[in-house]
Order: sequence, then structure tokens, then C-alpha cells
Amino acid sequence: MCFEWDKRYFRELEEKKNKEKVDQLIKEAEAAAKAEQQSAPATPIKENTVI
Repeated sequence: MCFEWDKRYFRELEEKKNKEKVDQLIKEAEAAAKAEQQSAPATPIKENTVI
């Protein structure tokens, strides 16, 4: 009985750590995308331009 509780506890702990790691990776990716977007020149893209 105690062994089953320990397994469940450690499984939940591992899932929480994995979720926190994924959340951190998402935050880092969003921050990197935002920084890249801000550093890119804001030139409009011209489509269907006839010369």
C-alpha cells in the first residue's frame, strides 16, 4: 500500500516537473520570437507590384 502511494507521488512529481519544464520552454520561445520580431526592420511587404 505504501509502495503504491510512493509510486503515485513520484509519478505526479515527475509530471509536475515536466510540465514546468515545458512551460519554461514555451516562455523562452515566445520571448525569443518577440525579440526577433522587434529587431526585424518594419518594412512593408509589397505584393502584386506592377512596374
